[in-house]
Amino acid sequence: MEVYSHLAHLPDRLLEVFALPGVRIACSFYSDDESEHRQITGRDTLKSTQENIVRVLDRSIPLRIGMVHILEGQRIEQAKDLLTTMGVTEIGVDRLRLLGRPQRKAPEITELCGACGLRSAAVLPNGEVTPCPLARWMAVGDVRELGLRNALDRMRPAADKIAAALQEIRMCGPHNDGQCYPCEPSCNPGCDPGVDLEEE
Repeated sequence: MEVYSHLAHLPDRLLEVFALPGVRIACSFYSDDESEHRQITGRDTLKSTQENIVRVLDRSIPLRIGMVHILEGQRIEQAKDLLTTMGVTEIGVDRLRLLGRPQRKAPEITELCGACGLRSAAVLPNGEVTPCPLARWMAVGDVRELGLRNALDRMRPAADKIAAALQEIRMCGPHNDGQCYPCEPSCNPGCDPGVDLEEE
């Protein structure tokens, strides 16, 4: 199971849960510069995010970082260097996707990777189950009402719709750090919902 968090706030009780076997963390990271981080996220959380990354690593919890290229001249390489120095070994870089709050219009299914809902699903903080954290508009039900098995059983039509829409445009490319499919940093186990900048 992978838990997505900005790691701006990490209470001890959650850290204990994250340390359970089979749990991994995914986290977005934007810059090593406080002002640039604030410009992108709207929050003064760079220091707390860095501190919590160290706490996660100290507990040997598997961690992957997804960096989203948003600003012209964004300090991506410097941030990657910082994360590497901190001990992060899994770092991916992706472009900003035309999904979620940054876009403010109807989401485009072609912005998804195409594997959504086939090998994994997302359970959002409100209980909704979707094919991917980026496909929030394709919720198939509430895990609290349906249970996980029933919610996953409803996933196939949504996954088929995504795969069909992307069949012609799936590709590998340099725009996403050289990895196959436009999914950040990889689809194993899940996509990075880093385009959604609001803390959850």
